[in-house]
Amino acid sequence: MERFLIPAKENDIQSLMDNHFGKSQWYLVVSSDGQLIQAIPGDKRSHHTGIYHAKDAYKFSTILTPHMGPHAFEVANQHGLKIFMTSNGDTVLDAIRQYNADELELLTSAEGLSCGGRCH
Repeated sequence: MERFLIPAKENDIQSLMDNHFGKSQWYLVVSSDGQLIQAIPGDKRSHHTGIYHAKDAYKFSTILTPHMGPHAFEVANQHGLKIFMTSNGDTVLDAIRQYNADELELLTSAEGLSCGGRCH
């Protein structure tokens, strides 16, 4: 069963996704059947690319996110993570459903990505 890393506004599987990946309030590790495996609070250790250090512990291989900056994308690629883009306003469960229905686009380059201006 696949595991996803998903930025969320709350520690809840039904939460809206956080649209600022690098400074998400929560990072949820969720299985492809919608079960919450782990909730990681957004803090100094997890923000920006620090969250990738949890990859081996929680065995996620894919990120589902509505937004990601170019640096976060590049580091995710170095860690062998796949990234699928969702829409703003989606919930965590929406993203999993869309992934399972093959409705999400795989992000293959950092071209056109920006940090959104809030990260500096």
